Amino acid sequence: MFSGNVKRKPLTATLFLIAALLLSTLFVGAVFGVRTVSAAENTNVGRTYYYDELKKSALAQKFYGIMEDMAKDGSFDTGITEYDLSKTLKAKEISDYLVNGSPKIPVALGAARDAFYMDHPDLFYVDVHKMQLSCGLQGDTYMASLGTGRADNYYTDYTVTSAAEVAQAKSEYEAAIAKAVEAAQADGADVVQQIKNANKYIADHTEYDDGALLDSHNGVQYDGYVRTAYGPLVKGKALCEGYAKAFKAVMDRLGIPCVLVAGSAYSGIAPLDGVAGYESHMWNAVRVGGLWYGVDVTWNDTENNLDKYLLVGDEFLSRSHISNGVISSSGFELIYPAIRPLNYGIKQDDSGFLFEDEAKIGSTQFGYETHVDAEDGIERKTLTLGISYEGKNGLELMEEGKYLIMRQSATDEWTYWTCMPLFYKENYEEGSGFEGKYTLFSINETVNRIQFAIVDYAPDGILYVYNPENLTDSHIIAMSAVYANEAYGSYVPAPYVTHMTPDEKGYIRSFEPLAVTLEYSDTLVYTEGKGNADVGVSVTGQHSNIADYVKVTDVRWDEATNKLSFMFTPSKYYAHNCEVYYFVPTNLVGKKSGKVPEAGSLSFKMKQVVCSKIFNDGRLYMQVFGQPEFVSASDESLNEFKGKDGQPIVGDQRSQLMLVVSEPTKAESDAMKDALLDENLD
Repeated sequence: MFSGNVKRKPLTATLFLIAALLLSTLFVGAVFGVRTVSAAENTNVGRTYYYDELKKSALAQKFYGIMEDMAKDGSFDTGITEYDLSKTLKAKEISDYLVNGSPKIPVALGAARDAFYMDHPDLFYVDVHKMQLSCGLQGDTYMASLGTGRADNYYTDYTVTSAAEVAQAKSEYEAAIAKAVEAAQADGADVVQQIKNANKYIADHTEYDDGALLDSHNGVQYDGYVRTAYGPLVKGKALCEGYAKAFKAVMDRLGIPCVLVAGSAYSGIAPLDGVAGYESHMWNAVRVGGLWYGVDVTWNDTENNLDKYLLVGDEFLSRSHISNGVISSSGFELIYPAIRPLNYGIKQDDSGFLFEDEAKIGSTQFGYETHVDAEDGIERKTLTLGISYEGKNGLELMEEGKYLIMRQSATDEWTYWTCMPLFYKENYEEGSGFEGKYTLFSINETVNRIQFAIVDYAPDGILYVYNPENLTDSHIIAMSAVYANEAYGSYVPAPYVTHMTPDEKGYIRSFEPLAVTLEYSDTLVYTEGKGNADVGVSVTGQHSNIADYVKVTDVRWDEATNKLSFMFTPSKYYAHNCEVYYFVPTNLVGKKSGKVPEAGSLSFKMKQVVCSKIFNDGRLYMQVFGQPEFVSASDESLNEFKGKDGQPIVGDQRSQLMLVVSEPTKAESDAMKDALLDENLD
């Protein structure tokens, strides 16, 4: 089956939900309009790429900052300096760790060490994973510090042993990397040529030290530099980790965004255990023109083909390389850049699909750009992708009985296939959704991957969706490479209310104390430094002063069930019409987003009392606490309650107590003023 990897679900409801999801995630901002903010290329995101992944943990960012301070002030050079955490950690956080076993501090420290290690190849002599946390009581005061723990120093094993050796090694390293940078920039090379030159320089000056591990087993001193940037650039020997770190170090100096990627690769060569297959490996991702590509200097060198793994796309790289974001026992998972599916300069994949993700064609700028959402003012990143097959867009293909379809995923599971060209045709003005030979897809940050196919029949489900039971391999004409979306996860929405008690869709008529419960889409956690006692509920309404007239008591936050409950007493102050109350938890944020949850709401309104007295041809409704409303400038009862068009005014427009006024003309106003003046004179 074509859709064999899609889990079976009840079709009627599921197809509708999947289609709605597809449409909502494809149209963020103005899909076919002009974006408001251009993508910034003036900062090297590669230098702090993994630090940026710590944004959900303020404590992890603080630990990362401490490591940067230690690098700048020479603490790492000495190898033994401890760092006092008394200004970083609160006493309650330390006691929670020591007494209650709270994982907050060690988890944050582990994440920070991993991110710092991957962002700083120049610190070739430092093993940040030797940095250990020490906590305890000094008198009645909780104390904490960072130090070497049981290790003798912070130094990378089998490298330097003293501050003097560090100074000498750093001097040699700076001289060596300056030569590599100069070679990369030779003859005014552009960005792409600089990448090629750096790749060649490192490969030409480095020997893969495949005997390093074997020799260490035979009693030969192991050289720790082979896993650092110092190994290739100074000593001319390295393992894959050293190649990758040296390449990143040169890219950092050139201002070209580059990151380290860890995982495994299939070499086909038997490692130490004699079994051919996947083994641990490290390579790079480098960004050119807003798109990321893979670079494996190690394999370029060892296979004697400098271009084979240079600026390659995921369609090729994924055949042999598998990334793994967990690089240490901390368990923190690094999120690597999304590699473009095609090699640099290539537009067409192996199945004949043409991808446009860089150029400006007509009024459409393809590729990644940021824009400010018109509704909430939040800056978001989107991908505008153009897809063509056989030189035709989706409309032209449909004329030949060929349908361009797409599916996407936010997790490991794909959505159902949908025919977007048909959607464009039937819901937008002619030409919208297409630019020349391309069908347009604007993809937001909730989409992880997207894939396209050509099939030979029209959608057979609701909302342009294909029934997976019918979409078999026999209907496939072609299937594209998978396109990974770099913008995925760049914006995480605030938690929203999934269920509220009472579950009222209309007005609540009672003004007695009411038990309210809110449940959210994301797990809520305490704001930094807060606890259960600090949790409250903020109440707002349509009228700015309404919070002065309501009561909120018995606020309870249940971490186990992710429920917030409280007693709420509404006010009758504005109840003659209607008052909508909005409830927002205080000192709670979403675990994924780190954002304040969205509000839950309830509407309250006074009861209406029906009077049985007949007035003309309708019943007279009396609304308790009713406020006068301007309904008409004339007495409609004299016109048998008919409007200007001669049609009867419906009951809910006339069956209420009305104050009927008419606006005087200027002449009438002047006459009244004159009359009042005359009366006063008399």
